Amino acid sequence: MAELVWAVRHEGALDAGDLLDRRTRLGLVPEDRAVALPAAERVLREHAGRGGPSR
Repeated sequence: MAELVWAVRHEGALDAGDLLDRRTRLGLVPEDRAVALPAAERVLREHAGRGGPSR
């Protein structure tokens, strides 16, 4: 979770797709993406005011 927060605060992740696919690579494996998506959306809502649908 800390890596997700870092990516939002310091790397400017724009949405869940950006966060999972580009900033952390968690989105590359569909099963991992499905598990990580709710946490990514929560981090975006709490730390960037975003958390809408991912790409």
